Amino acid sequence: MNNIYRLLPGEDILGFVGRMHYLGPFSAFETTRQHLGLTAKRIQPGKITNKDDLKLGKLLKLEPKYIKKQHSHSMMLQYCATQEEIDKAYDYYATDKVKTVTFFDSSGVKANPWRWCRECASEDSEKFGCSYYHRNHQIQGVWHCHKHECLLMSECQNCAFEANSINKQCVPPSDGVCPVCNFEFGPKISYISPIMLEVEKVLLSMASGALNTNYTDMTKRALDYIGIDYESVELRVGMQYVREFYRNILQFYDVDELTEYFFNVEEMDGNVRLKTMCRNRLYNCQTKQLPLHPICYALMHVFLDHHHDAVPLAA
Repeated sequence: MNNIYRLLPGEDILGFVGRMHYLGPFSAFETTRQHLGLTAKRIQPGKITNKDDLKLGKLLKLEPKYIKKQHSHSMMLQYCATQEEIDKAYDYYATDKVKTVTFFDSSGVKANPWRWCRECASEDSEKFGCSYYHRNHQIQGVWHCHKHECLLMSECQNCAFEANSINKQCVPPSDGVCPVCNFEFGPKISYISPIMLEVEKVLLSMASGALNTNYTDMTKRALDYIGIDYESVELRVGMQYVREFYRNILQFYDVDELTEYFFNVEEMDGNVRLKTMCRNRLYNCQTKQLPLHPICYALMHVFLDHHHDAVPLAA
């Protein structure tokens, strides 16, 4: 019980809500949510910006920088948004006066249910008296526990139950058994490739702020690959190279890989279309278009790593 009012190592800040209800005095989850003063009625994993992060941080008397780096997903903003957009997001958290960051076609990115590592759940139960949801296990596009090198659990293999809101399963089941049918949980993903493991590592680095780049530098790197400057890239002469850039990224990944990240992957006449990703926010940090989800930049980052010595397209 001494752990209830503090975050445990690597605990997801929103996952803390589930653990607090599990160990707390209230029988109804809604009572716990109202007691904490949370905004969201459904507590879902993997949110990049979430005002409830700040509320929980104040409750726990923790510095925002500590929460961002260790327990939330908001560090990922620096890889997909301008500093002005980031400043507005955090001003919104503080004052309610500015709209938070909205991603372009966010519904096109596959959301995950709450997930856990079977080994971590067992170890946490033994060490802390209760299992809990780890931040690194909730990152969209990450399907492995990189500590134990195993797939994350999320879905009942019999009835397909999954906890898409934390009130459905407040903490990971230490026995790995579905609360609905008493069958075993298993991983949801059906396809993993070596390239996807590289993308996972980039996303994990983004979440902790350890990836040694930022949004502006990532767009510049894309422009260097295209071979055209800001002034020319949006002109008619530049767009043929932009289309080639999109095409090369999408051909680098298998359709089976892309469909693990996105809902709206389309394949027509041997060509792949993906509106959620193929936008000028990939290469133009001065555009007024909405930001793209961090997964888009992780995919681009891995692609460019594999083509770091390529001749610019417009050369």
